[in-house]
Amino acid sequence: MFLAIICTAFATEAIGATKIAIFVDGTIDESDKFVIESRVGTALNGTGLTVLERTQNFLDMVTKEQAYQLSGEVSPKEVCQLGERWGATTVIAIYIVESRGTMVATAKIINVKTGRVLGTISNHRSCRTMDDVIVFASTLGVNLKRELKKSF
Repeated sequence: MFLAIICTAFATEAIGATKIAIFVDGTIDESDKFVIESRVGTALNGTGLTVLERTQNFLDMVTKEQAYQLSGEVSPKEVCQLGERWGATTVIAIYIVESRGTMVATAKIINVKTGRVLGTISNHRSCRTMDDVIVFASTLGVNLKRELKKSF
């Protein structure tokens, strides 16, 4: 199975700010992943958190090293080692599947230093149109923002 992993791209750097890498993976298509990463990143703007910029080298490295994550062979701590290499203090790992017209997401907020899962959320919605995907992604972003506020 081909795994596409996306780290969102937003760049507002604050000294000492919590730096977050967002990974979106799953069985959905690339355009849906783009919308989801964009909406989640947008939801986190104005929180005092810095969402890290993606680069092709970063994506290539993540794709190579994270190929085992879904098989359960890689721990959250190992996933965080990738984020740490790129200066992240926190990783949001989002896995999304689509089945019978419904998208189901599980997102984990992981502390890079400890590998500890700080929070987990789940979201689902019938997604037959791009507007449905946008609503799904926006809701996911709002829920993640709420969960992050509990963690920081």
